[in-house]
Amino acid sequence: MRTRALWMLGLALFLAGAAVFLARSWLETQVSQSQREATAQPQVQTTPVVVAAAQFQFGSPIRREHLRVVNWPSGAVPQGAFATVADIIGDGQERVALRPIEINEPVLASKVSGFGGRASLSSIISVDMRASTIRVNDVNGVAGFVLPGDRVSMMSTRSPAPWRIIS
Repeated sequence: MRTRALWMLGLALFLAGAAVFLARSWLETQVSQSQREATAQPQVQTTPVVVAAAQFQFGSPIRREHLRVVNWPSGAVPQGAFATVADIIGDGQERVALRPIEINEPVLASKVSGFGGRASLSSIISVDMRASTIRVNDVNGVAGFVLPGDRVSMMSTRSPAPWRIIS
């Protein structure tokens, strides 16, 4: 009778160990599978886009060392973005920034001048608008916005003083 109890105790310990081993193996496979699913990121199609490596202000020259190429999600590429630095730099003629461009912001065609362009008032006003100034000298002028060769139309707008009748 005593041997029978020992056999049952041994069988119970064996089955308990087997249950612990199987449960542990199952849990490890479930955890590792969920970790793999969590770390697996969906593949996103990218396109090279030129971004600013330095900050540009109005009139800043665009140079190769101030630009870099990054991978941008293909579905979110802004219109007018450049794919290579050579598209912006060209062959010798310089471009300038027409609007402020921040670091890591895509360089867009609408924010830079054409080749050999300049940052003048005539390049940033729209076609249906005109710019004007009055007497120019060294002290009060247009700070280089109007340059030789620019067309300037003159127009004057004023409000007359209200009439007063004194009686």
